[in-house]
Amino acid sequence: MKIRKTTAKLMAFLLAVCMLATTALAYDGIYTDKEGNISYSPYEQGLYSNGGYTIDKVSHPTLGAGEVDGILTGDLQDRGQSYSWSMAEAGDYVYIGTCYNSTYYIYHNNVKTTLDGMKSSGILDPELDTGKVADEIVQVAFGVDTFDSTLMNDWAPVIMAVHKITGEAKVIFRERDVWSQHPDIFPGYAPTMAVKNYLSGYRMAFEFQGKLYFAGMGNPTATLVEVDPVTNEAKIVYYNINQTRGVANGVHGLLVYDGEILMCLATDNYDGKGTPGGLIVASSNPSASLDTWRVIADQDDFDGLPAVMQIDGLNGGGVWDIIEYHDHLYVTVVTDKTDKDTGVTNKQGFAMYRGEKQADGSFTWTQVIGDHSKYGFGLGINYSMACNMWVYDGYLYLGTYNDPMLDLAAVPATGNFEHLYNDLDHSIYLYRMDAEENFQQIGGKDDNPYFPEGPLGNLGAGLGNHSNQYVWRFGVHNDELYLGTFDTSTLTYMFTQLTDGQVANMDYEDISGRAELLEDALLQVLGQENNPYLAMFLEATLFHTKALDLFRDLSGFATDMSADWNPVPDYRELLENYEAFRDDLLARLESQMAQPDFLEQYAAANGVTVAELLVSQGAEVQGPVGDRLKAALREQLKKLLASCDQVFYDSTIHNFVFYFGVNYYAQECERGFDLLVSNDGVHFDAITRDGFGDGANHGLRTICSTKQGVFLGTANPYYGTQLWRMYSERDHAGCTGGDGCPSRSFTDLNTGVWYHPYTDYVISHSLMRGLSSTLFAPNQSMTRGMMVTTLYRLAGEPQVEGTATFQDVKSSAYYANAVAWAEANGIAKGIDTGVFAPNAPVTREQAAAFAYRYVTAYLGKTPAPGASLGGFQDAGLVSDYAAESLSWAHAAGLMVGYGDGFLGPKDTVTRAQMAKLLTLLAQNF
Repeated sequence: MKIRKTTAKLMAFLLAVCMLATTALAYDGIYTDKEGNISYSPYEQGLYSNGGYTIDKVSHPTLGAGEVDGILTGDLQDRGQSYSWSMAEAGDYVYIGTCYNSTYYIYHNNVKTTLDGMKSSGILDPELDTGKVADEIVQVAFGVDTFDSTLMNDWAPVIMAVHKITGEAKVIFRERDVWSQHPDIFPGYAPTMAVKNYLSGYRMAFEFQGKLYFAGMGNPTATLVEVDPVTNEAKIVYYNINQTRGVANGVHGLLVYDGEILMCLATDNYDGKGTPGGLIVASSNPSASLDTWRVIADQDDFDGLPAVMQIDGLNGGGVWDIIEYHDHLYVTVVTDKTDKDTGVTNKQGFAMYRGEKQADGSFTWTQVIGDHSKYGFGLGINYSMACNMWVYDGYLYLGTYNDPMLDLAAVPATGNFEHLYNDLDHSIYLYRMDAEENFQQIGGKDDNPYFPEGPLGNLGAGLGNHSNQYVWRFGVHNDELYLGTFDTSTLTYMFTQLTDGQVANMDYEDISGRAELLEDALLQVLGQENNPYLAMFLEATLFHTKALDLFRDLSGFATDMSADWNPVPDYRELLENYEAFRDDLLARLESQMAQPDFLEQYAAANGVTVAELLVSQGAEVQGPVGDRLKAALREQLKKLLASCDQVFYDSTIHNFVFYFGVNYYAQECERGFDLLVSNDGVHFDAITRDGFGDGANHGLRTICSTKQGVFLGTANPYYGTQLWRMYSERDHAGCTGGDGCPSRSFTDLNTGVWYHPYTDYVISHSLMRGLSSTLFAPNQSMTRGMMVTTLYRLAGEPQVEGTATFQDVKSSAYYANAVAWAEANGIAKGIDTGVFAPNAPVTREQAAAFAYRYVTAYLGKTPAPGASLGGFQDAGLVSDYAAESLSWAHAAGLMVGYGDGFLGPKDTVTRAQMAKLLTLLAQNF
């Protein structure tokens, strides 16, 4: 079983490629400190952004480009953890859902789909093992060890928690660990029904009612995992099983709206008749049974448009993204469906719908972008297959999304670079919509017919980089808009190598020889017209001269190529001229044949009279003879032009031209994602265009705003995902323990653990002092006297009138003024009549009560609603007097649990814990 000879030769031509040695920008922003910790200096800042940014590598901070990261450490360090696919903040941690090894699988699957279509079309041997060939193509094109080719059976994406200061990472949930516990959720595929699931990872995350929710994309089972950030307990609260192979399964859009969590997914039975389609489901109580979820939209609400099969655009993107804007829902939909027989995808662009909630809780859906709207599919650009959304400064922003992985598959399978070229030529676009649903183009190529004035901002095609293929994630931090891209140059460079007079092992002489063969073919075609009338017509229209002139232009594309020229626009103009030439010939022939004296002209061209012509045609009536002759002339000219088509549409020249077009753009591009930041939503600074100095970071997938700065999770299919933090003086970023670190003045403080930013704060603000000049004693218990003393310092040590009434508080004690102040302001109430117990350890519930009274009684602030403590195993130990204050302190993040299900209300407060409580009180109240 072999690929046909021509295809095999073409594949060999395409796969003999190597890595580009040079890049376009050559910006080096990487620098390290004395310990080898990596940071990145912004490429641009302060022009259209606030500037003053520091960018530090959080995960494996001393490991640079080309070294395995994956965030986790030790035995869990795994480059298969390719993407930080989703991220949410809770307490001291950012929680990350990973994607495992997706690039290898997606590319392999797309190549296989293309090969299957070629089999169905008769181009390839019907017995060909396309899966094996696809694997060989990926391995040869990118290298045997370039991707982690772990089989789907062994994929192990996780949900992890990463400490925002120390960077310590720990696994919270791994689905494969619970397969055996839930055979009803993970039945596997029929007929074996083996308990398993092919889980890609967790694509979306959201906070809802104090819990975090991660949406898993798996086959046959998609899940929604609930994580309690207080205890780090995780459980599956929703699942959808698609037993029909080939139907995409997983959540794309995830949103909290009007007291419900909403999910966009695909099902193999949306209508109860076994029909695949898209759905949006909603629930106000995700932890309850599946019966509590309701369908608020299905395939029919979106006019049957969602493409939900795995072979469709974006692997069955379906109902893609969802967001709230001006009290309505807006949903984007992938509509590009693939013919399963031919493997050809109908690229027409995304659609968008507005959802309006009715009094009974149902929704009505109205198309905003699509085939029956003011704006057509893709907002006028059919390459824009999807669209991600975000709200900023009163506008709804839309960043488009091409599918380069689909078009990369066509290169080794068919040799056609045109689709990939189109992606690079029509890279991402950025739009925004106002409340009246009027659109503006902010960035992208100036070629959209809906926006003749072009983009309003400073970024053109691809937002400044043609290899940017989608806006992968938006974010807002410190009133600035953040935008992270997916950059395809990490993948396309494998197919765009120019070396020493060769193009992927094909000599220029080979291409020139092809032009000579085509010229011979054209000359042969030009000598085929054996009909005298047709020959006369072609001579009169200068057919030979014009055809040869056009061909000389065509042959130039095979002989005059250079790496710094994009030949595609001229090539397309040539083909347009040729097509206009063809159409003109056909029209002029019709006009000529419509002349009243057509038969006379025809007879004269053949050297006979009309009478003799009729005799030769065996007829006496001119009408039928004329019709027959005209039909014959039409067919002869069409046959002649069909032969010309084979010359002008020659696939070798075509592929060669588009190869150079792709290479032209590839040479302009710097490998690695872009991070763009704007403080006006129109003009952007490029913080990086090279993936923070690592070209293998081909995407910036997650952008999470916290008080410590923005946490940025990368997509790196080669060495594993990385986590970075970007911050400025506007953030509470803390220090790294270097020179000038306040905590370094005490020998017993560890600058690499969780309490470091808090001890820095209380020391630098003189809220806490050491037990000696060198000892802070972070693990020693805090006394009640120490507690009120620190609160007194936090208040600014106001003047105190009188003394405390407690019998055990001596006027000479260091805490005397503090206790008197606390008693006078309703903060300190004692443990018994006349007893304060200043030297007794302060418990966690007592500390919460002190803090609560400080905020309410002294500062006069209305407390926010408290959080339920029922989830803690020791909630019953909370004293009645402390219930309200401890509930408030927990909700405010001042007094959280230990992460093991216990709150410890009777436990004593350590000095390190007190440092955290004081810091948060100072910063938040």
